[in-house]
Amino acid sequence: MKTRHLLVAVAAALIVVAAPLGVHAASGEQISNFEVNANLRADSTLDVVETIDYDFGTSARHGIYRDIPLIYTDDSNHSFRPDVTFSSATQDGQPATVSDVRSQKQLSLKLGDAGRTLTGYHRYIIRYSLHPFIQPGDGHDVFKFNVTGNGWTVPILAASAHVTLPTGVLAIASNCFTGTAGSNDVNCSVTSIGETIDAVSTRSLSAGEGLSVFADLPTGAINGYLQPYSPPKPNSLVLLAPLLAGLVVLGGFVQMIMTALAERGLRKSRTIVAQYDAPDTLRPAELGLLADNKSGMPEITATLIDLAVRGHLQIEQTHKKDLFHAAAYTFHRLQNGDSLEPFEQKLIDALFGGNDSVELKNVDRTGMASAVTEIQIQVGDRMKNRGWYFKSPSNWRWGLPTILLGSAFFGLQIPIGIYAGSASLSTAMLVLAASLVSIGLSLAAIYLLRKPGGMTPAGADEWAKVRGFKEYLTVAEKDRLNFSDAPDKTPERFNKLLPFAVALGVEQEWAKQFEGIDVAPTTGWYSGYDPTGFSAVYLASTLGSEFSQGVSSNFTPVSSAGGSSGGFSGGGFGGGGGGSW
Repeated sequence: MKTRHLLVAVAAALIVVAAPLGVHAASGEQISNFEVNANLRADSTLDVVETIDYDFGTSARHGIYRDIPLIYTDDSNHSFRPDVTFSSATQDGQPATVSDVRSQKQLSLKLGDAGRTLTGYHRYIIRYSLHPFIQPGDGHDVFKFNVTGNGWTVPILAASAHVTLPTGVLAIASNCFTGTAGSNDVNCSVTSIGETIDAVSTRSLSAGEGLSVFADLPTGAINGYLQPYSPPKPNSLVLLAPLLAGLVVLGGFVQMIMTALAERGLRKSRTIVAQYDAPDTLRPAELGLLADNKSGMPEITATLIDLAVRGHLQIEQTHKKDLFHAAAYTFHRLQNGDSLEPFEQKLIDALFGGNDSVELKNVDRTGMASAVTEIQIQVGDRMKNRGWYFKSPSNWRWGLPTILLGSAFFGLQIPIGIYAGSASLSTAMLVLAASLVSIGLSLAAIYLLRKPGGMTPAGADEWAKVRGFKEYLTVAEKDRLNFSDAPDKTPERFNKLLPFAVALGVEQEWAKQFEGIDVAPTTGWYSGYDPTGFSAVYLASTLGSEFSQGVSSNFTPVSSAGGSSGGFSGGGFGGGGGGSW
């Protein structure tokens, strides 16, 4: 199995969890000021008061949510679990309606009234405490405080922290960090005067970025250290888990094999006939999905190009790729009376927001990742509604494999718990072997499911048309006699079918058919960085490699997560994130 298929399989499960984080980022909301006052007591309790000035803009929302992690893992992979106690919260000076849910890993606070919506500016004050907070260090005690958290879905224009230490306790050293989780950027200033430490960001923080404060304190000045956390040991009943997981995997594996064989038979029984246009007015994203049952970034890239060809936007290459820089692109929104499908409109809205132009590198990555996920679901649902799939290909392709891989992975964790629970090594190894077999079957099933996706006989008929269209796009000069009734090659035809060629991954073959034909006068939807030598081959090469890579990398969400006065952004207790609801 190729490595990239494994990575795609694993990433699919992560996207399901990660994509919703960017839902509100594209709305234009922001935190105008995030101010924290923290008081460290002598018994190692940190009392935190967060003042969050949240601007909803014109978005009608109910309030904000705030997630506070309960488990922290340091850079040495040691886990800690301080007690987090929520005290109170206010909204615009009045007690806020709060719903708090505590899971194993985080405390989720939901502030606001489901029966009332808000717009504009509102102030939220949240009070909670963490205990114990201090860790022992090498010759000193360590204070690590993730002030804002790195999981906010909106930008923070200003962030600051004022920390008060116990009477008589002075910081030996202090530092601050900003950026995404793990960043060592110091776009902040920190001042330690007497028993106080003040830190302030010197630039606004984008979604997924945060402010952290670190300090060294005299050894023994604080009573009570935070101890490493060990999860509870499982009981003997966990032996049933890998067995059940294995049965789920085995049943799903058999079902996938049967589906793969059935669909392969359907495709082999179809006759391929040349198609000179996209069959049944399919859009590039739909055609790409039918071709291989996959809906990924090639389909999104093809849709952008198709929207440009149809006059909804213009693609401008503003910088050519070189040894030190990637190619740069800017999108310009255009007005066009041509109607858009719902998934196309969603892509336009996520790309531009309320702007007329946007640089590819500045596209809101978390918001776009959420939009892309929804677009892929919508396209799959359209295919199902046309009777071409038994169920949405996106659900079929990733739903069952994700369940299988998740079941097998869960089974893999059991031997660790068994051995930690003082069971015999032989028992743990036996369960481990069973778990590895389950994972192997899951990966094999995902590999087989590269092609089959629950296609119906009607879907196989449509697939045959797509295959005939692909053959026409890729036909070599020596074989063109087989297509004697094909339309004439014109620059307009090159532009019209180029997005479909990109969706099918054959843009180079399509462009070679237009060597010697000047397509520049009809490609006003694209302005290249190097107009000299402009040709169909040049355009297809640029869009199929540099532009496609830029779309893939900039439509991927930024990651976010949660010693001494040295450290990194996202390090320390507190942290988390939030957004609006």
